[in-house]
Amino acid sequence: MSHPTSLAIPTPVKKKQSSQAKRKGIEEALALAGAWRDLDFEEILNALDHIRHDSKPTPPIKLDL
Repeated sequence: MSHPTSLAIPTPVKKKQSSQAKRKGIEEALALAGAWRDLDFEEILNALDHIRHDSKPTPPIKLDL
């Protein structure tokens, strides 16, 4: 399965942005959301389930308070 190479990097938003900066932010957010559109949802769920069942549980964390 081939996936497009898209990258969106969240950055702090300035109170006053130029229309070009706003447009770029919207395009980056949509690119991130669209990066998953061609993936088979059932395949993803099966892969995550496989990872969950094949991984050793994380040992309890001891906090020294």
